[in-house]
Amino acid sequence: MIAPLRRRHRLLIAVLALAVPAVFVLALLARPSETDYQDAGALAELGRTSAGTAVEIAPRPELTAPDVLAYWTLTPGDRLPDDAVLLGPVDATRTIRLELPSPPPGRILFYSLGHQEVVAVQPVEAAP
Repeated sequence: MIAPLRRRHRLLIAVLALAVPAVFVLALLARPSETDYQDAGALAELGRTSAGTAVEIAPRPELTAPDVLAYWTLTPGDRLPDDAVLLGPVDATRTIRLELPSPPPGRILFYSLGHQEVVAVQPVEAAP
């Protein structure tokens, strides 16, 4: 009884020893490449609501950083300042609409919690 179980176990271990590294390498090859997200392009569209100014955020598919949050700031620079106001999480699959706490001009910072860095910056100018 033990010998057949050992043969089966030996076969399963051999299959796993070949399959797990192959799946790992395929997963590494399938992940998106690292690119410079500092030039985010047109990620935001400005609009007016009854409550004030809102922004529609439709991130590009290549913005693949983990757990991206949108922040509103009036402070220049590429770092997340202490006075930045959280607008909300960014969903890479759909367009979201967020209210701005103050009228433009200002900037939206896209901050990745997973990377602990600003991955994109979008200036928002006042609407004409």
